[in-house]
Amino acid sequence: MATLDDMAQDLRDALEIIADVATEATANVPVSAGFREADREAAYLFLRERIQGLQHPIDVASLAWEMQREFSQDVANGWVGHGTFKELVLAAVPEVRLIPDPPGYVLPAGFSVVAESFKINLRPDKAVPRAAMLLHETDKSFPLVVTQQWLAAYQALAQATQQVRWDGSPTIATLKTS
Repeated sequence: MATLDDMAQDLRDALEIIADVATEATANVPVSAGFREADREAAYLFLRERIQGLQHPIDVASLAWEMQREFSQDVANGWVGHGTFKELVLAAVPEVRLIPDPPGYVLPAGFSVVAESFKINLRPDKAVPRAAMLLHETDKSFPLVVTQQWLAAYQALAQATQQVRWDGSPTIATLKTS
């Protein structure tokens, strides 16, 4: 789990740097007065449909890149009169759930960041770890496994890595556990 946390932090840091660079690049560009109202309406429609169709959170930078792929990179010059992409998103979809802190995320309707009173009828000493619940809430395919099963899985992986011949591909005999 610590490795996952480190990887997630590295990704957040990289996205924050990208968002800062994009903000600096657009901050010096005057708000475009040359956009057409049809462009603004098309941008609004694109964002409404994309955000309403979300199944998982999406980072603001990725959504901005999707917008640029759809409308060309010129759309970033003033974001059809809104100055910043976040202002455009808020104007296009006023009810949007936007986490503004870098790197920023757009959350789908009904998405809960905190797992509230998750119960699966297990004894308290065999509860699902909170980190696993949060990962499962973001990605429903992530398995909900009780703490003891995680420990057994990690022990089996550790034992398997000690028994694998690293000079070639492993055989069934080398992966056999006791």
